Amino acid sequence: MNSGNKKSSVIGFAAGASLTGGLIGAWEAAALVVLDAELTTSRPGAAALGLAAFAFGAAAAFAAALVFAVARRTPPGRFAVGGRTDGVTSTAALALLFYAGYYLNAGILPAKSHPASLAADAALLALGWILIRFAPPPKIRRRWRAAAFGVLVAGAFVVGTAAAGPPRRLGPPEAAAKKNAANFLLITMDTTRADRLGAYGGPGGLTPNLDKLAASAVVFKRAYCLMPLTGPSHAALFTGRTPRENGVVQNGVPLAPDAPTTAEVLRGRGYRTGAVVGAFTVSSKLGFARGFEYFDDAFSADAALSRLTATRVAASLGLVGAKARLQRPGDEVTRRAVRWLKDGRNRPFFLWVHYFDPHAPYEPPAEYQNLSDAADPHIRLYDGEVAFMDAEIGKLLAALDDAGLRENTVVVAVADHGESLGEHDYYYDHGRDVYEPSMRVPLLVAAPPGFPGLAVEHVGAEAARAEADVVTLESLSRFLLEGLAAYPPERPPPRKVIAPLAGDVAFGESLEDGLNRRMIVTRAEGRGPLYKLVLNADTNDVELYDLDADPGETHDLADARAETARALWRRLRDYFASQPALPRGVPTDETRKKLRSLGYM
Repeated sequence: MNSGNKKSSVIGFAAGASLTGGLIGAWEAAALVVLDAELTTSRPGAAALGLAAFAFGAAAAFAAALVFAVARRTPPGRFAVGGRTDGVTSTAALALLFYAGYYLNAGILPAKSHPASLAADAALLALGWILIRFAPPPKIRRRWRAAAFGVLVAGAFVVGTAAAGPPRRLGPPEAAAKKNAANFLLITMDTTRADRLGAYGGPGGLTPNLDKLAASAVVFKRAYCLMPLTGPSHAALFTGRTPRENGVVQNGVPLAPDAPTTAEVLRGRGYRTGAVVGAFTVSSKLGFARGFEYFDDAFSADAALSRLTATRVAASLGLVGAKARLQRPGDEVTRRAVRWLKDGRNRPFFLWVHYFDPHAPYEPPAEYQNLSDAADPHIRLYDGEVAFMDAEIGKLLAALDDAGLRENTVVVAVADHGESLGEHDYYYDHGRDVYEPSMRVPLLVAAPPGFPGLAVEHVGAEAARAEADVVTLESLSRFLLEGLAAYPPERPPPRKVIAPLAGDVAFGESLEDGLNRRMIVTRAEGRGPLYKLVLNADTNDVELYDLDADPGETHDLADARAETARALWRRLRDYFASQPALPRGVPTDETRKKLRSLGYM
């Protein structure tokens, strides 16, 4: 090669490295937005981040060129004999392929220091060496090289985008769905008190969308969680097992794999399964993605930093920091859920949408901050969070209507637990006690006419019945799975009897702050007063309340009605004696750190 061609090729190589650096820098900046990372940095730090992305891209170009040059036993500048244009396209294409492989590896394998990741990197390099060493030199006309470069760039970015998106568990369903099977939309509302909904006598105007849903639903007035924490309550809801049975007795404890979940059962029946969650406490890392083809919890800055090479390098040098974004507001949750809902196929669906907004700290959008008449400013902000969540649920239900899916969809709106706003001297929190503000939850079930176990064509009568009945969240999963299996009714009607959702007793406990509090809620003598016994398991002290006459739990009747208290205490003792012992599993140090960022622990 003459000196002119050598110079042209070297210039082409340098230009290709620079072009690659710019493309990778732009890609990482865009991916940070897609992954919802919140980065804390100064202007110099932001500039350093951009330079780091550019430098890594250029280094990737050089590394790729060097590998190929060694394989060819030729100087890197001679990759594209014939001029700088081919040098640019060849170098940039090789580097982008190299980076795409590296990026995909970062997305699907463990940390880069893990032996599996290092082995995958070595395999990629070895494959590149084999291809270049033994493949014949390309004999492609110059005008086609630009097109080939475009295809390679597009392919690299498609691979990168697939790796950056939310985790997907794709694959065909295990069985064909039943003809005309009902869809299932499950809306879980974190930290939502029952008395905030108008349907439960709450302040007027806070929840118009949920109240509208309640008008065509069965409203269970005495629904209870089993433990006033997000992870344990959702685990019970999805497995139909109590926290002690499924092992999730704290936030941050992963869901055990031996209990089939609602999503797994429905996917096995041919359902299309998707979920969009609002907080780390129900993330895929903790096992809640089991059974979902699509599970969207891509809201952690940690995930972004671990998958964007240049950003991770800049962070390790202290040039940029990550603010742990372990939750997201309801409008983002709704937008992603609606997008999945619109991407429908000819299969019934199960969609779980989790809103985290009412959880502390209470920070509703400005237009929702003064909707409540409460004197306490914290309560006004809490009410604003509930109102904001209600508005987003309204948008989700409107999308269901627009798609023409409402009539054949079971819609369930339920809270995982409530929130104490000063009752019993417990302020703006949950998890420590088992009083009504934390344990009693709203539960609305709207189903198509004829859905087994719910006579929704007689909502008034059902609502009156539901007023008296006691419901626990672990029974909801079993009830709905049986009902979905039997709907639409066959001819003749199936003989299988649907297990009733409502019962006559609810048990629960709390384990926060080293305290073990337990409760039993039941009606005395069938239709007598609705009693609640609260037990401090550490001291064996008890409190007894008549919830019909004293819903605020202000008058302890343990002494005045000692015989009733003793009977309920024995029943509570026997129940927990029949439950498994508390598991020893505890959250990892990393999980504890994230839970503290959310206000737990």
